[in-house]
Amino acid sequence: MNSTEPEPRRRFTIAHELDHWICQCMEGQRAPVFCRPKDVSSAADRALEREANVFAAKLLMPEPEVRAASGNNRVGVSDEAYAWPVYNLGLVAEAPA
Repeated sequence: MNSTEPEPRRRFTIAHELDHWICQCMEGQRAPVFCRPKDVSSAADRALEREANVFAAKLLMPEPEVRAASGNNRVGVSDEAYAWPVYNLGLVAEAPA
């Protein structure tokens, strides 16, 4: 966890890492999952990262909350992270950059 990052980014990182921890416990793995670029080299590693990102997004930005916010970021995540569920739910027409 990088304490110099903005709070919204830290919240997403914590939720992302929570997914790794939950999956490790459920699968009975003892080896930790690292998210450093040098440790995410295989397709399986990238799939785990995508899974953790989806978990974090759904935890921090549940669909009812995003819809209720009517496109205004009131869920405490970065604007960049918030742009994707808003687009995916059809609340805006243009895909995030």
